[in-house]
Amino acid sequence: MRCSCDLQSVKARYETGDFTAGNMLHDYYRDGYYVKKNQEKAESIMIELASRGNLNSIGECYASGYGQYDKSDERAVEYYQKGVESCDAMAMINLSFCYRFGIAIGKDEKKSTGLLHQSLALGCTPAFHYAAFCHRDGITVKKDLTKAAALFTAAASEGWPPAIRELGVLYATGRGVQKDISLAVLLFKQAADIGVEEAVDDLFKLGIQYTPSKKVDEGEVEECGGKSGQGIVFY
Repeated sequence: MRCSCDLQSVKARYETGDFTAGNMLHDYYRDGYYVKKNQEKAESIMIELASRGNLNSIGECYASGYGQYDKSDERAVEYYQKGVESCDAMAMINLSFCYRFGIAIGKDEKKSTGLLHQSLALGCTPAFHYAAFCHRDGITVKKDLTKAAALFTAAASEGWPPAIRELGVLYATGRGVQKDISLAVLLFKQAADIGVEEAVDDLFKLGIQYTPSKKVDEGEVEECGGKSGQGIVFY
């Protein structure tokens, strides 16, 4: 079963002590998804998760040089590996990236793809998004645009921000799905409202100048995908 990635669900799970939700919330504050960008808040969340012993979060702290953790890709990989051994789905994604790009470990795209599918099997929604690229581009698996579209759709349906934009790209180009510019526009607007900046550029390329919804209170989007989404809401 996939995990919901909308802000309310992520915050609720984080407050119950869910490490995966905490990692997602860190990413949201870091990247400005659903909330206003707040690097200090993002860092404090990750350090708090690390203080509670989450191996993946300790790795993330080393990777970014947060707090008392001196930046070290080698130490990050060490903790991601430990996280994978304890079946941490987010650690699988991070170690996958290290294998994919050869960060402090030998480059191995096959292992990278395998780790993403391990994470996917555990129901980690972001893994559906990242695995979609493997199928879209034929990275160690047979190129399959239909499969890629299905994976992006699965992640988008749970509210994972980048997947909503990537699904829009597929509908705009007709790759893996029937071309549908109207639906692409709705997806791009929803992604833009959430905070995916690339979606604004996608709309501009289609001749549409769009100003995303403002984020209010703690940074929450007033009506994420509301008026602009015209009912096309995936979560």
